[in-house]
Amino acid sequence: MKITYAQIKKIFVLAKERDLDNDILHDYIFMITKKEHINELTKAEGIEVINSLSPARQPMRGNNMASEKQLNYIKGLAKDMGWNSKRLNGFVKKVGSVDDIRFLTKVNASKVIEGLKKLFEKGEQYYGRFDEKIQ
Repeated sequence: MKITYAQIKKIFVLAKERDLDNDILHDYIFMITKKEHINELTKAEGIEVINSLSPARQPMRGNNMASEKQLNYIKGLAKDMGWNSKRLNGFVKKVGSVDDIRFLTKVNASKVIEGLKKLFEKGEQYYGRFDEKIQ
């Protein structure tokens, strides 16, 4: 069954509450469902996206986990460099040693931020190449 209008509306409301712009929202949805357009989602996939965006469903972040401010800064830098979520997660895996941005610790998030800032300042966009070490 196809996603309902009410579900689409709810997804956009939750995204706005979490300060996700349209591009990041679509990358997020693709990461979860492997579908590029919201209208392609099924009702069940819509529920999955809504649940993942809902604050009550978000895992409790321990004292050692990256703050929302750090995560939003990382996403913003990635967006400014034209990176999609796949490229960002590849960079996070290389620099932060975790498979997804959500699992970064404060220390590793700082390393990722510094690495992204260096790349951004130099104007270098690796377009998926992470074979060079970031010092």
